Amino acid sequence: MGYVSPQQFRKKAYLKLKKQVLVITNYRPDQQQSMLRFGDLLTSNKNSKNLDIEESYPTPVFRKICPIGKLRKWAAYLDKYLLFPKRLKRELKSRKDPLHLIHIIDHSNAIYLPKLSRITQAKKIITCHDLIAIRTAKGEFAQAPKTSKSGKRLQNWISDSLHHADYYACDSRQTQEDLNRVDPDVQRKILRPSSGNRTRFIYNFGKERPFENSSF
Repeated sequence: MGYVSPQQFRKKAYLKLKKQVLVITNYRPDQQQSMLRFGDLLTSNKNSKNLDIEESYPTPVFRKICPIGKLRKWAAYLDKYLLFPKRLKRELKSRKDPLHLIHIIDHSNAIYLPKLSRITQAKKIITCHDLIAIRTAKGEFAQAPKTSKSGKRLQNWISDSLHHADYYACDSRQTQEDLNRVDPDVQRKILRPSSGNRTRFIYNFGKERPFENSSF
């Protein structure tokens, strides 16, 4: 083993103290502007004192081959649901520093959760926005356009994958109620304001003590 200077030792010790967070954001060609802005917000403080934040997201491969026409949607599915999980597995397996937390910023990407549960021990949090697509696929809105067969399969896949998360963040009380109906077992894992108007959080950017919840 070679000589390690005091400065190198302190740097290594400091890096070990930082929490390793992976934020999984959305597929860019879908142009979901609100989700892209949300992802930018969460990853904007990558040089945080307490957090080492990385970002990963599916990139267009098949979509470049089929940029227009009916095959474009299916090409995007291959990019998101076939190629990206494989790439994500390789990235996690090759890491030197273990992850502490994985944040999937959009519940429509819940389908990554089962594989993540098999390949990493990191805690997983998923943000749920509105569950209208899942509810529509289940036939809850009689006047809404009928969901296609492939759309129903996709929404069922998303719904069935949600329970693999360790924590849930809901962006509204309605979303929280919908999530409880979709899967009643997740209720104890939902992050919500606690007594005294103090919000229970897993990590929070721009704070001196971001890890108020010490469960990971």
